[in-house]
Amino acid sequence: MGVDRIVGAGLGLAAAVAVAAAGLAKGLPWGGCVVRALAAGALGFLAGWLVFGKVGLSLIREETGPAAPPEGERPAAPGGPTGRPGESGRH
Repeated sequence: MGVDRIVGAGLGLAAAVAVAAAGLAKGLPWGGCVVRALAAGALGFLAGWLVFGKVGLSLIREETGPAAPPEGERPAAPGGPTGRPGESGRH
């Protein structure tokens, strides 16, 4: 299960609980609170899944640039294989 689904599930659950609690505190009938809580849970899940999951992660990846090389590997030298600017290593 990916992070996007976990975030979506957390936000959906939080939205459902908040709407149910607010509805019951206002004195709405139990059936109406359940329907509203289910709708809020579904919309909360979708918002968390899309904004903080799929779209959010792709935006973060785009802004941070390419991933760093794994530890122990050196990035390629800017001048080519020889490491000297202007030399490509080919003769």
